[in-house]
Amino acid sequence: LARNAKGWQKVGHLLSWDQPVGTGYARAAGDDALVRSEREMAADVYAGLQGFFALHPDLAANPLVIAGESYAGKVRARRIGAGAVSPRRRPRARDTLSSASHSHPPRGADSPPFSAQYIPHVAYHIHEQNARLDADAAAAADDGGGASDDDDAAGASGGGEVRIRLERLAIGNGMLKPAAQYASTAEFARALGLIDAAQFDEASAAFAECAALARAGDAARAFALCQATEDELYEE
Repeated sequence: LARNAKGWQKVGHLLSWDQPVGTGYARAAGDDALVRSEREMAADVYAGLQGFFALHPDLAANPLVIAGESYAGKVRARRIGAGAVSPRRRPRARDTLSSASHSHPPRGADSPPFSAQYIPHVAYHIHEQNARLDADAAAAADDGGGASDDDDAAGASGGGEVRIRLERLAIGNGMLKPAAQYASTAEFARALGLIDAAQFDEASAAFAECAALARAGDAARAFALCQATEDELYEE
């Protein structure tokens, strides 16, 4: 073994965790603890971050980068500088790097089965909560009870809610245009000679039907058909 002079730990700390709760190694006490929408998921992640900062207020001023892959069933959060974020339920005292399996997206009225959903929802929830904290701080200042800049940067040191310094997002292989991305599976397989012309035509027809279902608003059937067709291609 030898030290890596250019390791990522020179510029930041990385911690991965399974979410939503109930996926991978994340345990839920019961079905009632499982999330039913992206909004509930984002609120859970936000609560986990606040719990971590309550334990480690010295890290609250560090900027945060949230990253995930594909549907982002496994959310990774990376801290730039001296710090790390916590898993949803049980923060760890030291920085860790772990691997985890992807989860299926939660089902709910605001939970379409396509797209890189988790990272944008978490980021937007943080943005909303920061705006609320800013409004509360402005109101307090108007009443003559404003906090100092240091208190705003590391509010957890006083036991309060932290204004999270969200700096950027990173989405790898995100499902941003499902109809085009699913259809490209057949095109790629045909270009490599993994399927013949008849299989290509059959898959293309299925993907076209999938796209039509999505345009008609039948997201559940569209996802089922697209995914089943893609899975079949992978098995060829």
